[in-house]
Amino acid sequence: MTRLTIKLSLMFSFTLFISILSCKKETTNPCFTTDMSFSKNIVAIYKSSTCLTSGCHSSNDLVPLETYSVTKFLVDQKKLLWAIKREAGFSPMPKVGDKLSDCDISKIEAWINQGAKDN
Repeated sequence: MTRLTIKLSLMFSFTLFISILSCKKETTNPCFTTDMSFSKNIVAIYKSSTCLTSGCHSSNDLVPLETYSVTKFLVDQKKLLWAIKREAGFSPMPKVGDKLSDCDISKIEAWINQGAKDN
């Protein structure tokens, strides 16, 4: 090999090495929204957020979201989704703590779009 070939090979190898090091592998958790279930998915979102611990929506409160009939009523009134999305003109939910994650909102929206079934 000539010196030029060696230099070019080293430069190429170095460039390739730097390129590989600079690439960050993005790790994202996929948000699965197919076959949403009230009892498995939606109630789990309520339990993992402040929805049931804020003093507003537990089984002992005025609007117990963990019961299907209350959640379905809010869905039918077009209030649940807009409240969790914190849209203007709707009382933002949850009131205590952070907004639900985009994935959790997508799951609730998918469940609604899938018929808001009692499953």
